[in-house]
Amino acid sequence: MKRSRLTAIAMLTALVSAVSAEPSTESPHHELEKGWVDLFPKGIEGWETYLGPPHHSVDLPGIGKGRRGEERKPVGLNKDPKKVFNFIEFEGKPTLYITGEIFGAITTLAEYENYHISLRVKWGKKKWPPRAHLLRDSGLLIHCFGEHGETSGFWMNSVECQVQETDCGDLWLLGTAAEVPHTTRVEKVNGESKEIRTYNKDAEPAPGIRHVEHGPSEEDLTGWNTVEVYTLGATSVFVVNGQPNMAVFNSRRKDNEAPVTKGRIQLQSEGAEVYYQDVKLRPISAFPDHLEPYLKPLAAKP
Repeated sequence: MKRSRLTAIAMLTALVSAVSAEPSTESPHHELEKGWVDLFPKGIEGWETYLGPPHHSVDLPGIGKGRRGEERKPVGLNKDPKKVFNFIEFEGKPTLYITGEIFGAITTLAEYENYHISLRVKWGKKKWPPRAHLLRDSGLLIHCFGEHGETSGFWMNSVECQVQETDCGDLWLLGTAAEVPHTTRVEKVNGESKEIRTYNKDAEPAPGIRHVEHGPSEEDLTGWNTVEVYTLGATSVFVVNGQPNMAVFNSRRKDNEAPVTKGRIQLQSEGAEVYYQDVKLRPISAFPDHLEPYLKPLAAKP
């Protein structure tokens, strides 16, 4: 989509709709080629961190470890005594490095709407309790609203594009609701029957979901993967390594059904060492043509 430089700058100005911190006269972003905006031009400046209650095994400076079963207090906002969130040079490029030792998130100060976000992600080797023996996990949360820790004690209400090994592009709805075209199968999990929902672009969108597995896509479990989200209004499409694998329609608040079309952006710390590079965003006013097959429910509306 070609636009003049002035148009791109105007759209970029409109994109940053609110900042939940003291107003600044200097934008934390700089413009990349073709209208892209680097979301980490000055490291983690322009973002804030939140860490929830640590696992009992985490040895906090000046506090120590917890007791098994003890309810620990959240570490809190912009407090990172274990240096969970770091901005480093990795493989020759500026990189957000998340240790994963304590669950939480790094969050933009600004809200965004109608955009295409893209990032590269690579797993480290370290995993932490309570996920030390589970899949390596993180997540890209869009349209974030409400308080830090409002969902599960660690994250904001949002629409999550799952970033988890073998599961990139899964959908999780955190304090939100939506419709997704999917098929359902029943499997035995720990001896109990469980419904497993999987994205199917040719199915009818259905409500009443919280988690939907992604459609066909491939991941590199040892190298870099590219995760993208296109979001316009209350519709979002997830793309992994160039393959669209999830479409989300009519995203809205779970409590009052108000449309969810904009918000802050979070990247999760969730028990695994993870690296993020080239985290960038650009405004859009329409979905690109190659996503049309995944937007059939929109075309069917009168």
